[in-house]
Amino acid sequence: MKIFKYFWILLFFYFIFVHPAIIYYGTDFRNVNLSRVDPKESFVYLALSVALWSFIFGFSFYLLMKYSFIKQKNISQIIRNGVRLPARIIEVRPLKSFNKKIELKTISLEFDNLEGERVWQKIDINDSRPQEKRFEMGKTLYLRVDENLKRSPFFVLEDIRTKINPIPYIIWIVFLSGVLYYYDYSYDLENAGYGWRFLSFSHPLISSAGFLIFFSGIFYLIFRFLIFKKLNIGKESIILKFRGLKAYAKIIRAEQTGTYINEQPEIQFDIEFTDHTGNMRRTKIRKIVSLVDVGSVKLETEKEIFYDKKNPDSIMFEEDINSI
Repeated sequence: MKIFKYFWILLFFYFIFVHPAIIYYGTDFRNVNLSRVDPKESFVYLALSVALWSFIFGFSFYLLMKYSFIKQKNISQIIRNGVRLPARIIEVRPLKSFNKKIELKTISLEFDNLEGERVWQKIDINDSRPQEKRFEMGKTLYLRVDENLKRSPFFVLEDIRTKINPIPYIIWIVFLSGVLYYYDYSYDLENAGYGWRFLSFSHPLISSAGFLIFFSGIFYLIFRFLIFKKLNIGKESIILKFRGLKAYAKIIRAEQTGTYINEQPEIQFDIEFTDHTGNMRRTKIRKIVSLVDVGSVKLETEKEIFYDKKNPDSIMFEEDINSI
């Protein structure tokens, strides 16, 4: 599985950086008469190039900060101020570890959420003190949960220890150094005494930056609004797990929408249920269902759901909540 992941990553970067350079330098770019190029036009291209790369490095640095220092700060605040929930370990699965002193495990926890509803959660942990046998079936751990569910990662183990991984920052610096070097290299190679007049839309200093932003945006939209949304992955599902109320919903109708994810059909359920105020609500839930289960799903007349009392239109089936 990792081989395929690395393959697609390398293929992505090939078409972003290597392929545009091959096309550009494979042409007879040296025969372009730079003396006829408007110098004002060259400065427009230069400004565009600097703007694109500034956005890329600025936004990527923001993401690095968000998922390192800011996330570490959030974890510290959740541990200090979060609601304390006892959780019982109901399953432990060992994972392959490359460090003999650290054991990797997936533990399944059973606990009552902020509304007192029983839920389950899987967590991957790095056990640096396996001799203490803290993570064994039947033992009780404590979760700290952000009461307002606004600070990512929203919940943590009470005795978690965190540290900043410097490798992403090193990669960021190397990448920045490489782009700055390429500015200098391409200028020395191509200017022919006419400054930045060699720049054009097809030059890698512009095309690679544009492709990187464009395709990264496309992939984000696909994963965020198609795959993650269809598979109920995201903040909304976490809120429902930790703040949701359970109810029994009557299934009025279940039919396929015509959408498929990994060749598995999406089913739309028209349901009705009574909320905590006694009001009857009707709504729809869409979920991806295994192809072999489609027939049995359409025969179901009732299912347990979780809904957010602050936002009753936010609903998921209990089975999906516990599979997150």
